[in-house]
Amino acid sequence: MLERIAQSICKQASKIINYSVIITNQKGIIIGSSQEGRCGSFHEASLESVKYGRQLYHDSKAAARLSGTQPGVTMPITINNEVVGTVGITGTPDEVSKYGNLIKIFAEMLVRTELIKDSAILKNKDRLELLRELINFDGSAASGENFLSHCTMLGYDMSIPRAVIYLDYRNLEVPDARKLKQVSPVLSFDYHVMVKQQFCGAEDIRISVGEERYVVFAALKSAGGDYVDRLKKKFSELEEQMRQCGFCLTAGIGRKALTPEELKRSYEDAKLSWEVALERCPSSCLYIDDFNLEKLICRIPQTALDNFANEQLGSLRSQRDCPELMKLARVWCESNFNQTLASRRLNIHKNTLCYRLSRFEKVTGIDLHDFNNAVAVYIALRSKTF
Repeated sequence: MLERIAQSICKQASKIINYSVIITNQKGIIIGSSQEGRCGSFHEASLESVKYGRQLYHDSKAAARLSGTQPGVTMPITINNEVVGTVGITGTPDEVSKYGNLIKIFAEMLVRTELIKDSAILKNKDRLELLRELINFDGSAASGENFLSHCTMLGYDMSIPRAVIYLDYRNLEVPDARKLKQVSPVLSFDYHVMVKQQFCGAEDIRISVGEERYVVFAALKSAGGDYVDRLKKKFSELEEQMRQCGFCLTAGIGRKALTPEELKRSYEDAKLSWEVALERCPSSCLYIDDFNLEKLICRIPQTALDNFANEQLGSLRSQRDCPELMKLARVWCESNFNQTLASRRLNIHKNTLCYRLSRFEKVTGIDLHDFNNAVAVYIALRSKTF
């Protein structure tokens, strides 16, 4: 593990103190250096530092007697009471010794951080496998027993009720997925910390699914129905933190579950809730019972839905303002046909809203003030053809 980050430690440390820095392994081989050409060579002074676990000073005369050693100071890197390597600073001992403890602490801190991340990755792999087992759960007794045994092996009490919450973040200013991947690694570690802070219970099962997505089997302290409000409150706090970083968070919540079968359904409900929330309004959190119409629409065969959409909205395709009119119809329906609310969500004046509603009727022949027409249009907008 030290070899993986040694070069990075050396470059960062060298920038801090403006002296050359090297890292060696336990055998005295240089595995990181701010100077070109030193990696892979032997640094004899490191052997004594590793053996006795202490800081060594070597001036030009002492360095001349030691293979591959330059004047400076060499210190052990100690993790969990074990010397895993050394860090050396090149320069006159009197000049560089004042930086010795600083660079030693800096190096050990980065190594510990990397160990924590490695440990988290390994634990998450186990939880990912748990999620795969749940997704593939076939309802049989054997499948359920295997899943519960795996949970027990990982230390979870499956007699506690849980609800699944499905979390995903997006860049506020850059919705394009390729650009998102350029900025998300900067936030990646902080995002994991934020999720852990909100779902910090020993029985909360947090599963990182890629850099931007989390699935959490949130442990419920009580069987009461207020768990939805509690989870939405956690979402609001997390979403506010994300927004301050320039990102928006979307989430879906499934029903309370106790058995593997119920937990699988909760996961499916949470994912569907997230998908609807993403379409309706990113930066929102929906519970599975918040949108009954969409649940029915999801059961319509896609071919039938596409044909229905073409019948209802085919005339929109040739219009330059097609995206604008489609958004108008969706927001109008989701605002319960309320002019004030719809105009606020669309960020337009009420007069502009009325004009666009008239424009929609002129193009399609459909009056969105009519409830039946509006519902038909809303269903049609769920088609993948639009």
